[in-house]
Amino acid sequence: MRFAPFAIFLTLAAGPGAQAQETTPAVAQAPVPEVTVTLGRKAPATPSIAPLETKQFELPQSFDPSAAPAAQSDATLPALPSPAVTSAPTAPRGPLTPAEIAREIAPNFDVSRDYTRLVQCYGTADFMGAITRIQASRPGATKQVVGVAREIMALSDAMQPMVLAASTVRGEPRFRADYDAFARQGQRELAGSKNPNVVMQRRLATLEACRRDVTRWRKEG
Repeated sequence: MRFAPFAIFLTLAAGPGAQAQETTPAVAQAPVPEVTVTLGRKAPATPSIAPLETKQFELPQSFDPSAAPAAQSDATLPALPSPAVTSAPTAPRGPLTPAEIAREIAPNFDVSRDYTRLVQCYGTADFMGAITRIQASRPGATKQVVGVAREIMALSDAMQPMVLAASTVRGEPRFRADYDAFARQGQRELAGSKNPNVVMQRRLATLEACRRDVTRWRKEG
């Protein structure tokens, strides 16, 4: 829903190195002696190889499964020990930095990039919300004025995750001072204008653009 233009007759009040190279000493490799392993008796220096005798095997005409030796049961086999599984110890992680905490709070809000825009949006919503709430609380206030006041309050509430993220990185006192200075600037501009409605409509247009930014900042994934 867009902020519809409306006329307001208001009474203003005070606003709120080079990498080290490891040298590994060369290790001389001793020659591995050739070892001949013999079973039983020592093999002659020059073994004689007898020619293979060719035999002819006859296959049985039929196979009797009962004559085959029974397979050894698994129960008779000794149980093999389970290999020990060792996992590398996980190094304990230190505390999160303020920037990491801010990303946990508002993943799509970059404090270093979007801080000034948030100050502008939150400061505008702060003084415009105060003005519209005063107008909406007066007897005979139109539904249009009441609706705009509620929309600005809802927009301020939607910015709270980004406000918390910005306060975590920049500090709450600084953020409060920055958006309050912007809000007071808007109040002075409105007070010194010969046509307050023109200023009001321009600020409402700013809040409409801020609504799109807030939607993008709050988008998940």
